[in-house]
Amino acid sequence: MALVTAQDLCDFALRIASVNGQGQTPSPSDEADTLLVVNMLLTEWQLNRWLVWNIVEASFQSTGAASYTVGSGGNFPLSFAGGRPDIIDSAYARTTDPVSGLPVDTFLYPFMAREGYDRVASKALGGYPPESFFYDAGATIGTIYFYPVPDATWTLRIKAKSDLGQFAALSSPLSVLPAAYVTALLWNTAERLRPLYGMAPRPDLTQMAATSRLAIGASSTRVAQAQQPTPSNRSGVYSHLVAPPAAEAG
Repeated sequence: MALVTAQDLCDFALRIASVNGQGQTPSPSDEADTLLVVNMLLTEWQLNRWLVWNIVEASFQSTGAASYTVGSGGNFPLSFAGGRPDIIDSAYARTTDPVSGLPVDTFLYPFMAREGYDRVASKALGGYPPESFFYDAGATIGTIYFYPVPDATWTLRIKAKSDLGQFAALSSPLSVLPAAYVTALLWNTAERLRPLYGMAPRPDLTQMAATSRLAIGASSTRVAQAQQPTPSNRSGVYSHLVAPPAAEAG
């Protein structure tokens, strides 16, 4: 059978899971429950960089503010199923070289935790090229903070995992996803369905589900080059990335 719509996927997953037999028509309630499982899987996979095949970018011209919103309706309109990205994978700031007129990009080092950003003594410091950012993923919309605070000559650019999306209805086409994802959804949905119907796990089904995840993971995994924080070389200016020199013994 050809898998064209989400309903095709759900019906086949119910059969693979042995909830329905060959030639049986699934009930509407079983199809609805299975579609819910499919969307829950997509939501779960969205959190894993190795299960998302693409990175997307959004930009916003700095206004001189220290922070900007991220998510549906935010300054950076990157969204996952109408929500905000869970993390920002990378960020950089772009300005124009006054001599050549060419764009110049500055990589921004990420604070990986709130505790790191909290250690910045002067969060309102401006007048210098931005060096770093901290992303606070709120419940529905995120907030990204830049340091030092970039002025209006900088265009701020952030990147996050692309949205795997959700199937709004059983009639939704499967063509919105690469074919390998449809295969992985089929086996993983079937695996998740068995305990919902009081059936024991099937080792063969578990193996197929894991193999299909590894297949898309192998294609999507990207390992970034090692990158040291960009130290501040501005003499006499505080940098949160470089420890102050030790005092000489008197």
